[in-house]
Amino acid sequence: IHSFPTRRSSDLITSGGDWKNGVPSKQLFRFLKGFEGYGPHLYHDSGGVPTIGYGTTKSELADFNRLVANQPCSEEMCAKIGWNNLIKNYGKKIANAVKNLGCTQQRQFDALVDLAYNGGIDLVINSSGNRDLANTIKKNPNDEATIRKVWENYFIKDNHGTPQAGLVARRKAECNMYFGKKYEIRTIPTLGANGNVNGTFKGDG
Repeated sequence: IHSFPTRRSSDLITSGGDWKNGVPSKQLFRFLKGFEGYGPHLYHDSGGVPTIGYGTTKSELADFNRLVANQPCSEEMCAKIGWNNLIKNYGKKIANAVKNLGCTQQRQFDALVDLAYNGGIDLVINSSGNRDLANTIKKNPNDEATIRKVWENYFIKDNHGTPQAGLVARRKAECNMYFGKKYEIRTIPTLGANGNVNGTFKGDG
């Protein structure tokens, strides 16, 4: 989990993607790159999870092993594997759940895909508890005040219950995306083998 202050914002209009068939937009992937960071070497994130590329972990074991075997991995390789993983293991798996929530827009789907990628698919497809985000969206997918209150306080803490600045910022940015505001496009940080930022990657990768 990372938080990178250097960023630029863009009024990108969502293009591409096919949310009904589980395909996120390219803008969502660029958004994700800025929050995840590019790790050409294996590192452990702030929660101790072995990670490489653009947030690839052992939960995507074949992709993870391929990247580990090719480190330092090129940005192109990390991006291609990350993009395919985003579609196959997240977009495709939550597409029907997102439809069942009453969502009808690519930007809504994109925001929920990023949440799933960052915190796990169960954050989107499981509905339990009065403050569960899925239940809140299902009641009224366009109720910004109520959804924002839940979303911006959803999956923002570490294992010790302490809010993490990077998660707080990402939840707010996802919620903004969901409600048609800017896709926050951050400068892409590069990460060393210790997981710390050691530079930035120019452009969009």
